[in-house]
Order: sequence, then C-alpha cells, then structure tokens
Amino acid sequence: MEAQGQWFRMLMLMCESTRYGHLCTQDGRSLPTEIAARGCGLEVAHYELGLAELSNVGLIHTDANGVIFDPDMVEFAKQWSRLTRDSDALQGRRECDRERKQRSTTGTHVSGVLSSSLSCSKGFKDFQLPEWIPLELWEGFKDMRKKIRAPLTELAAKGIIKDLERIKATGGDPIAALNESIKRSWRGVFEQNREKTCTQPKVGQGPDPQSFGVKVNPAALERIRKREAERMAIGKK
Repeated sequence: MEAQGQWFRMLMLMCESTRYGHLCTQDGRSLPTEIAARGCGLEVAHYELGLAELSNVGLIHTDANGVIFDPDMVEFAKQWSRLTRDSDALQGRRECDRERKQRSTTGTHVSGVLSSSLSCSKGFKDFQLPEWIPLELWEGFKDMRKKIRAPLTELAAKGIIKDLERIKATGGDPIAALNESIKRSWRGVFEQNREKTCTQPKVGQGPDPQSFGVKVNPAALERIRKREAERMAIGKK
C-alpha cells in the first residue's frame, strides 16, 4: 500500500513536469533521488525501497537517459499534441475560407472606386483596365469579340488600350470609339470623325486603307473583305 501511494505521488510529479509523463528536471535530466523523495514526502531510504517494489511489479519504465516515465501518460501527450495540431490546421483553413468568401463578396476598392482588375483581367497576368474605361463597356467589347470568333487575348487587350490612350491623347473620345467598335463588330478601335475624307469601315473591318492614300491591290482587298464577311456570318449563327 505504501508503494502504491508513492506511485500516485510520482505520477503527480510527472504531471507537473516540463516533459509530461516524465520524472525529470526542467532541462530534461533524470530527477535526483533526493528531490524525488522529498516530492513524494518520503525519506530517501523509504523512497528507494518503494521504487524497488514498483519496479518488481513492472510499473517503473526508464528511457535511454535513465529518466523514469509512465507509458500511458506519454502516449496521451502524443495524442493530445496531434489533436491540437489538427485542430489548429482546421481552424486556419476555416479562417482562409472565410477571408476568401469576404473578398469575393465585397470586392476590392481603390481610392473609393471599385477596382476592375479582378474581373476584367481574368486569365491575364499583367493587365489592368484603366479607371476611365467603364467596366461594363469593356465587358461588352470582350463579348463582341467572342461573338465574331476573335476572343480577346492579353496581348490584344494591351494593344486596344494603347489605341484608346492614343485617341484620348489626341483629343478624341475613346469611349465613343469603343462604343462604335461594339456597334459595328470591329476588332479594333478607331478615332471617330477626325478625318472627313475617311470612309467608314464596313462591319467586321477596320477603316478602308485606300481612304488614307494607301495603294492596295483591289483583288486582294476584295478577298479580305469576303473572308471577313464569311467570318461574321459564321459568328452570327
């Protein structure tokens, strides 16, 4: 009975140890006999006698460093650590999902204006729509390009933006140019009402090269126009 009481007190010391389930000092070394005996409220001789009895019944286990430990307590500590780690990972995933949902519902604001970079640059790595171009108008231009079977690529989108910036820099109306391209199903954008001698391009084409004084082979020009007309007819089906 005395050895049983000593074992319970030893278990209490293991619970308070820096290494749960081990009878050791703070730095992990085996707890000196004098300190262990004092912790159990016993004289050293009685403590060693009880330790021998506990060892005979198979309750005393020591690791490679001679530290006494209880296998059940050590196993419980491992399971608790694993459960805590899994719980922290699950909580982290939940927080990430929550933040992702918030971003998808609230969007991103820049200087009080809803940033269009998330929606207009889908699939594009280095493209962002200027704030002076309405997102709805740009999406309409993209839809038109899809209908005529000429989807807008990232390189083409950058080229369109440069053309619109050039129109804006020369005093033209880039919004009107974009609207006109959507209306007439043009692949590109062209400055409006800037050249009186310029004839309006046909549906699916840009401006007539001959209106700018460029010499073009009539037969080649007719083939190009015919091919564009066929592509437009397919796109409308």
